[in-house]
Amino acid sequence: MKRFTCHRPPVTRTPWKPEEDDALRKLWNRGDSIRMIARFMGRTHKSIKLRRFKLKLMPRRPGRISNARNALPLDEPDGSLSSKDPLADLPSDALPSDSSDQPTTDRLHAILLLSDLHIGQVFTADETDGTNAYSTEIFLDRFRYLEEQIRRYQATMRAHHFHILFLGDIVHGALEHGAEREKTLLLVDQFSIAIHTLFRFLKRMSQLFSTLTVRGVAGNHGRWPGQRSMPVDARHSNFDTLVYRTLEAMCGSGGLPSVKFDLSIASRQVISVGGMVIQMLHGDQIRSSAQALHRELLQEAQNATFRRASTSRSMIDLFVMGHKHQSMMLPVGGGNVLVNGSFVGTDLRGMDHPPSSPSQVLFWIEEGKGKILHADIDLKRAHETRQHRGSKFRSCLL
Repeated sequence: MKRFTCHRPPVTRTPWKPEEDDALRKLWNRGDSIRMIARFMGRTHKSIKLRRFKLKLMPRRPGRISNARNALPLDEPDGSLSSKDPLADLPSDALPSDSSDQPTTDRLHAILLLSDLHIGQVFTADETDGTNAYSTEIFLDRFRYLEEQIRRYQATMRAHHFHILFLGDIVHGALEHGAEREKTLLLVDQFSIAIHTLFRFLKRMSQLFSTLTVRGVAGNHGRWPGQRSMPVDARHSNFDTLVYRTLEAMCGSGGLPSVKFDLSIASRQVISVGGMVIQMLHGDQIRSSAQALHRELLQEAQNATFRRASTSRSMIDLFVMGHKHQSMMLPVGGGNVLVNGSFVGTDLRGMDHPPSSPSQVLFWIEEGKGKILHADIDLKRAHETRQHRGSKFRSCLL
């Protein structure tokens, strides 16, 4: 029997001309939306987006999109583009009537998931097959880079409210064998570095945002020697709890009364931000391998939903957690699970899993609309300088 082969016709793409690139820059900088630009230039929505990225045109902050009805046509002197606005003939209800539908900065909440800093953990690249290394200096470099990225995003978004969600494992604790791991810092040094670094960070962030709220749950790494398993109901002896409480006391007496604290000594906490109900948990309750993680997260979300429904409370819109050292976003029910990354990346305990890049999650919520933007900040791009600038732990930089 003769077999027939169906040949798909080749996809043809019209090359971009220099004058089209110039027109795209002008339209983008003027504030026209991608839909408007695509219809005006006779190209697809996807083509405009790809070309915008290739030309490295900066993202625009919310509220920058112009009104399509009132946008002036772009008139090229060489006649390469038509001077007639193709959107002028559309019905008025097909276009935004004004810019009031755009997010307003006083309704924007920036939320930083900060977890798994593991201050005090030390290992070298030869212990991870050359894939990664970690130390106090690397932590400080990555923390400084994280702050730089927050400042860059804030210059664009201009959110009024900033929420820091501590998800545990701020310090590495006393999990290593002291006699064998001589490079691991003493607990008192871990605590000192955490307090010094985070207090200065809160002080600088309070200058960028109108309101700053700190919330936290206790992890499973920061604990006293000899405590083999973590309590479930309360974690008074947890080192993370001591860090949070000390920061709260320092902000109250150190000239930062505008920084508000809402802390928990347990490993779970349910909060409300911008009209969204968020459950914070460290994640050590979910004991599973990478292959079964999604199934365990679904079970956690289902149990939380049943608990809320039994007391007629609002359902949870967003689950945030750390512990897994991998940044992930998974759909669960009507919301999402956001798994925060770590400052460490691949360490000795993660050698049995695929390599993970150090990262932290930053996202934005608009009141009445929910989560509108999500960013995974890759900390591997931090400047890996190894210079002591007047302090043993480079505290002058932080």
